[in-house]
This record gives sequence, structure tokens and C-alpha cells, in this order.
Amino acid sequence: FMQMTSSSWGDLKAVSDVDRVLKGLKADGTKTRAHRTLVHGDYKAENVLFDGDMQRCAAYDFQYTGEGLGVRDVAYMFASSVHDTSALQFNMDDDLLRYYHDKLLQELRRHGKSAAANTYSFEVMVAQYELCLVDYLRFIAGWGMWGNVRWLRERCKRILPRLQDVIQVARSGW
Repeated sequence: FMQMTSSSWGDLKAVSDVDRVLKGLKADGTKTRAHRTLVHGDYKAENVLFDGDMQRCAAYDFQYTGEGLGVRDVAYMFASSVHDTSALQFNMDDDLLRYYHDKLLQELRRHGKSAAANTYSFEVMVAQYELCLVDYLRFIAGWGMWGNVRWLRERCKRILPRLQDVIQVARSGW
């Protein structure tokens, strides 16, 4: 991981804080339920089937399903399945994240979850997304490289110098 990101030991130590945030652990060790949902856990193109006219899809391979941040599946999809010559190469993940956030809030409100929608700011979601990217890079560094590794490494290199600030923003929604 350090070799992949040109990080220092201090950066690597800070990554342990990422795990605590992704598990929903507050600084005092108690767990929050804010922004937690059911996640696929391995959301990548290989685990999504589409019908013939590309109007409907279904996910499968639920071996890593559990509780977590919903934006984790978005981060994993971008990092593992979007080709690096695509929109992500041009830093368009911000536009995609804005679209996702708008639709998520719309659906939360439609299902009577306005309180959750009102507390989940775009800034908090992006911070959580960035933590998920760092976690995914850490995971594939030990498991094997696949997906959009070049984009992921470059994105994480930009996240790591401000990691403590990202963690603080991610927790601010709790």
C-alpha cells in the first residue's frame, strides 16, 4: 500500500482510522447508525446482470453483503469496473456522485426518510466515498490488483495528505 501511494508510515497509521469510520465507530468507541445501510460488499460489473434492452439489472454474488455505508458500493464499482479512459479519467466522478446523491435523497424522501435525507450532505457523502476508495486500495494491495488501479492510486494519493480532514468530515454527519 505504501509503495503504491508513496505514503509515509504516518499515512499508513492514519489508514487504521479509516477502518473505524467505515465500521461506524465514533471516537469514543460507540457505534453510530447514521448513514448505515445494507451493502452488497463486492459491487462490480461482473456481479451485475442486465436484461436484453438494458432497462433492468440485478446484482448477484452476495458473499460480502452486510451493514455499511451505501457509498462503499459506488466506490467499489468505480474503482473496479469503470475503465480508466472513461469519465473518471477526467475527474467526472464528482458529477456522477452528485447525480447519485440527488437520486438517493429523492428516494429517501419518497420512502418517508426525510430526516435521513436532511442530514446526509453531499460533502459528508464525498468524504465517506473517499474513505471507501482508500480502503479499497488497501484491500487490493493485499489481495491482488484489478480494475481501475491507475486511477485509484492517483485518487488516493490526493486523498491521503488530507486524510484526517476527510475523516472529520465523514464523521460530521453523525
